[in-house]
Amino acid sequence: RESVGMADEHTLVVSEEEKQEISEVLQEALRCGLLSEEGPYADFISEDAINSSVSNLKSSFPQDWFHSFAVKATPLAGVLNILKNAGLGAECASWPEVKHALNLGFEPSKIVFDSPCKTKLEIKAALEA
Repeated sequence: RESVGMADEHTLVVSEEEKQEISEVLQEALRCGLLSEEGPYADFISEDAINSSVSNLKSSFPQDWFHSFAVKATPLAGVLNILKNAGLGAECASWPEVKHALNLGFEPSKIVFDSPCKTKLEIKAALEA
């Protein structure tokens, strides 16, 4: 697989295989109405790219190292589920982020609640989760 890179700040360079994949994704988005005149914007995220990044991260550390992803960075359920299924934990800086991670099925032991300003109720709820 060819390397993907940026030719400049506005141009993404991709392989022929990736062009075909992108074309298929865009055609499906148009077919199902995700992209239209009324809603011309959408985000497309590559599960393969996420899993590749996670694999590279994990291979750079000892096998028993615990990695977590900042929920605030990308709170999208689909992305967080990919990361959860890849074995990452959820780093949460707020109680709503903790609740979001729990609702997505993160094990409480895989949630890092590191807000410096926790209330007593939040601490109690976190310990009971």
